Amino acid sequence: MPPTIKDIAEKSQISIATVSKYLNGRPVRPSTSAKIGEAIRALNYHVNQTARSLRTSRSMTIGILVDDIRNNFFAHMVSLLSDALQRKDYSSIICEISEEEESLRRQMGFLFSKNVDGIVIISTVIPQQALKEFSEQFRNIVVIDSSLRGVNCDFVLTDNIAATYNATEQFIVKGHRKIAIVTGTSVNFSARERLSGYKRALTDYQIPVNQNWIIQDSYDYEGGYRALKKLLEMRAEGDMPTAVLVTSYRMTTGFIIGVNEENVRIPDDISLIGFDNYDINKVFVPHLTCVAQPVEQLSAAAVSLLFDRMEGKNEDSQIVRIPAQFLPGDSVKRLDR
Repeated sequence: MPPTIKDIAEKSQISIATVSKYLNGRPVRPSTSAKIGEAIRALNYHVNQTARSLRTSRSMTIGILVDDIRNNFFAHMVSLLSDALQRKDYSSIICEISEEEESLRRQMGFLFSKNVDGIVIISTVIPQQALKEFSEQFRNIVVIDSSLRGVNCDFVLTDNIAATYNATEQFIVKGHRKIAIVTGTSVNFSARERLSGYKRALTDYQIPVNQNWIIQDSYDYEGGYRALKKLLEMRAEGDMPTAVLVTSYRMTTGFIIGVNEENVRIPDDISLIGFDNYDINKVFVPHLTCVAQPVEQLSAAAVSLLFDRMEGKNEDSQIVRIPAQFLPGDSVKRLDR
């Protein structure tokens, strides 16, 4: 016969009521938690999720919708969310969505059919009307990387405006005035915010915004690669900026591929600040200066907000913005000496 809660209580010498609280994710004292955890491991106890769902009317599953699982940032986020949910004895159902409204409607319908207890959406492009309709039917939704007005969800975001403002300012304080930005198209929420931060920094330092140096393309390797080619065309025309801020990791990777193909010297030919601190940053020479999004804090905040919603603790929509981290490197040349 498999071990029961009563067996855990006897093994740990903790009351059945307290063991039940622990197993249902409610707070108990750290010393008590340690004793119960030790008893669970010793008895090889596993929660009967079917019995729990019948007892609590919960499925113990969370849906995760992501608009591009190949995206390093999104993939990292999904992994962290899944780990955090497992620690709370929840399973994840992961679905990929596209920018099309029908894709969101189809996958949300699928998750509702599975009776999920909550949904996390990771996307920079979300059809507002569709999400508004879903949020009126189902309150346990948290969105990462977008914010929409009039939608009763919680939103967790990198402070994109401050991130690109600070990165642009790093160029400025080192003497750069001809600064380009490579970012996504205006349909992307994060791209709009990042462009806003860049423009705000230039305006605050009384540097004219050159529209030619605003390069908007797809948030992928190809977009970054094409951006490098455009900058080289500018060089041929005598209109080359001295610095460029590339505002997504995959764009940064594509940009660096182009740099290597064309033998562009960083930072001698052009200074570079990239986005997110993944593998290519560790192998690229010189060491890349970059903006790192706070993926661990974003995922933790999303889980916390989601469980607050599931437990009825917050009724109104909340927006949490978390600062990015600036990681200095060797890819920005000083021009003020």
